[in-house]
Amino acid sequence: MIQIDKKTYIIIGCLLVVGVIAWNVFSTNDSAGGTKQIRSDIQSVADKQQSVIDGLTTIESGLDNSAKQSGTISDGLGTTSKSIDTIKDRNNTSENRLTDSTSLIKEGQSIIKRVRERNDSGK
Repeated sequence: MIQIDKKTYIIIGCLLVVGVIAWNVFSTNDSAGGTKQIRSDIQSVADKQQSVIDGLTTIESGLDNSAKQSGTISDGLGTTSKSIDTIKDRNNTSENRLTDSTSLIKEGQSIIKRVRERNDSGK
């Protein structure tokens, strides 16, 4: 029979204890449900992350729409500004015509006055 000393028994015992501990730690059997809870937590985080990504996509889309509307408003303001300039030009033209008409009326009245004076002096 083989003689085994105490040291060998102690080493074998320690290896068995380490083996049992390792088996418990690295075992795929999760009797406490910790792995399931971790999987559930990870899935919950993944779902929340996807929700945030969807929200950011919606915000980005909204910003794009706002930029387009801002461009449309800017174009509309440009058109309005051109219309105001056109109205100003027409108003200035009308004022010039009014001034010209006023001077023509004064000149016509002056001519009529002279004609009347000639007629009155010729009588």
